[in-house]
Amino acid sequence: AAVQFELVDTQDPVEVGGESTYEIRVTNQGSKAARNVQIVATVPPEFEFLGAEGPTKHAFDGGRIVFDPLTQLAPKADTTYYVKVRGARPGDLRFRAQLVSDENRVPITKEESTHVFADE
Repeated sequence: AAVQFELVDTQDPVEVGGESTYEIRVTNQGSKAARNVQIVATVPPEFEFLGAEGPTKHAFDGGRIVFDPLTQLAPKADTTYYVKVRGARPGDLRFRAQLVSDENRVPITKEESTHVFADE
């Protein structure tokens, strides 16, 4: 298994009160299935968490979104997770996502910066 992921935001910059979605696309480039692939994301406090979707259930607790592990990701397959947020306070924010699997015990971490502004 050779798992990688990409993290992008759909809207940047975001006005206070505006919404954006983070897309986390996980790909297994290897020739063997990846097992127990899990995404954990951190939402900056300047964002309001609106919801998340993906191939597994999730829980939101204190700024962290923990998706249940995906039992198996087939070779050459991909899957996508979505996290929807609303800008609550202005700033240059860093949304962070981490990926772990049975094959990658050390988390792979990526950040996406998003500028939230107040139109005054």
